[in-house]
Amino acid sequence: MKTLKALVWMLVGLALGAGSLYFGFQALRGVVADRELWEKGIPASHVRVGGRVKTNRMILKEYQLEIDFQDTSGGMHHGREEFTTLFTTVDQGRPPELRYDRTDPSRFVVSWARDVTGGRLSACVLFLVMGPVFLVGAVLYLRGERRRVPAPSRPPVPTEWR
Repeated sequence: MKTLKALVWMLVGLALGAGSLYFGFQALRGVVADRELWEKGIPASHVRVGGRVKTNRMILKEYQLEIDFQDTSGGMHHGREEFTTLFTTVDQGRPPELRYDRTDPSRFVVSWARDVTGGRLSACVLFLVMGPVFLVGAVLYLRGERRRVPAPSRPPVPTEWR
């Protein structure tokens, strides 16, 4: 039973570690792509942002934004922007700006995501650090459990032989 418990905890640690690394790399890729698009993108007019914010005790905030905007030729576009921040919040009182890729308007970045780049990078670092911690923890836990497995018992030595 102990071996099964150790195996389950090891699998949980491996899953958390792999998921954390995946999320961290994806978020980092998003920050880099947003920065590049902001520099090269075309400003949009008539930007409307809605959506919601999920918070984890005010440490991590996950923004799930629904965005509508009008491109320079008058076409309307709709999309989603999602990002996570650590210890920072978007100033929702500030009107959002948006820049998009002229060749593919479905690729865009909103200023709110750009304004919290530091918090987004902090969240990336958190997940990229926690991934290996979970992975190493899972391996160490399994090693510790393997050491606790009692060796096959030997018959007791009679007391008169001591």
